[in-house]
Amino acid sequence: MSCRLFILLLLCNWQLVAKTYYVSEDGLLINKGTEESPLPFDYFERSRNHAGDIFIVMDGVYPNHWITRIYGEKNRPVIIKSENWLGADLVGIKEKRDNTRKILQIKGDYSWFVDFEIYEKEASNRIRNNGEEFYFSDGVHLYGKGGKVINCVAHDVLIGFSTWSAALEGEIYGCLAYNIGWNDLESSRKNKGHGHGYYVQNKAGQSTYKKLALNIVWGTGSEGFHSYTQKGNIEYFHFENNLAYNLIGFNQSRSIGRGFILGGYQPVTGLKLINNHLYKVSLQVGYGANYPIISKNVSITQNYLIESKINLYYLEDMKYFADNFIVSSDLLLTAIQDREKSDNTWDWPFKDNKIHLVDRSGSLRIGIQELTVKGTRYVPLDESKWKNNFNEVTTKVPASKAFLYQNKYNPDRALVYVYNFKSLDNFPVEMGKFLEKGEKFEVRDIENIHKIIYQGVYEGQPVHLPMNLTELAELSGNLPKEHAKHSDKRFNAFLIKKVN
Repeated sequence: MSCRLFILLLLCNWQLVAKTYYVSEDGLLINKGTEESPLPFDYFERSRNHAGDIFIVMDGVYPNHWITRIYGEKNRPVIIKSENWLGADLVGIKEKRDNTRKILQIKGDYSWFVDFEIYEKEASNRIRNNGEEFYFSDGVHLYGKGGKVINCVAHDVLIGFSTWSAALEGEIYGCLAYNIGWNDLESSRKNKGHGHGYYVQNKAGQSTYKKLALNIVWGTGSEGFHSYTQKGNIEYFHFENNLAYNLIGFNQSRSIGRGFILGGYQPVTGLKLINNHLYKVSLQVGYGANYPIISKNVSITQNYLIESKINLYYLEDMKYFADNFIVSSDLLLTAIQDREKSDNTWDWPFKDNKIHLVDRSGSLRIGIQELTVKGTRYVPLDESKWKNNFNEVTTKVPASKAFLYQNKYNPDRALVYVYNFKSLDNFPVEMGKFLEKGEKFEVRDIENIHKIIYQGVYEGQPVHLPMNLTELAELSGNLPKEHAKHSDKRFNAFLIKKVN
């Protein structure tokens, strides 16, 4: 979508006349902020109120570690937008790693950053070993209240996107994180991977959920979506339409990628996991079996969990684990409760789920693991209670399916997630709800986002997307590349963009 169209949409929403400024690589503070006389990017580092204004950052490379303090207001945010999607690159520079090395810190309230690409310029050494100098940066850290990060891409950094407790009402939307993290040869677990696609904390009330929606992560050293703290807060998060897949990459210390790990030394409170997609990665809520920290008000509904390991630890007053679609060859679905707090009459919240046990003879174990003085004891759920809750278990191969999600901030783009359980070489996707007949469009593979793999004109018929994809975005630096492989043909994700 063009900058002008983006601006017009915002003006219609705000019903106020916004000023538009331009920023460039060689801009000067004495300039007027016009396209012919642009400002520099460090204009944002000074505390200024620009409620309702829009800044167009012209295509180019902006190397530094930026701390922005430009402010908007609740109903009149300030928009800082790359002129073209991924046209303006925010690039970390080679300095020794310490706690200040974050490529972009957003500290101004109601500041929205849109369409940027964020990466480390010289990520040559991504293995910490024997006291060697370790140069590397985090991607984006969101601190400002009401701040948003929209349709950005972060790669080859330590952590892709982070949002902290101070960022009340914050949102990360439509972003992509890939090739994130590093290996640590100095730890007790040799070749241990580190790095999260999305790292989040929040301290809020029920009326101020922090939202992460339509974000994707692949290729991390550790977690995809991670919320952990020792003394902070994990309160009132809303995750929806996100995707985590292909997370092993260069980290060979785990047999399965860690998709969602939500829990720490503080309880999880007010969590909504709705319509997320996990392919061959794990889902964990709560910190672990040996940490009896009671979490409350958790709802996990309408998610696609394919070959996922699912662990739910110490969830009191769990709202629902309902309407989820699960495909597995051997499923162990457990929830751990403290025996002193449970008399085996716990109201089991697993309802209306559909489970396909495929590929092997399969087994299904669903129940409670009780914490006792001797450790944990598995208590299987009574089969009649499982069935009475309208859960369905089958050994049939599930029907293939594609999900299309149109971007709410840029209606000219959409994401498509394809579950190709019958291993077709090309998968037909109906796009009539997104494309008009005669519209031009392009297709990009999420695992190689900078390359267009198909261009065409929509003729009103399903678009056949290729599923035998092998080419990956390049992994920078000295991390082992021999294990990095494309997702298999049973699942792929695509970006569809209208071409104006």
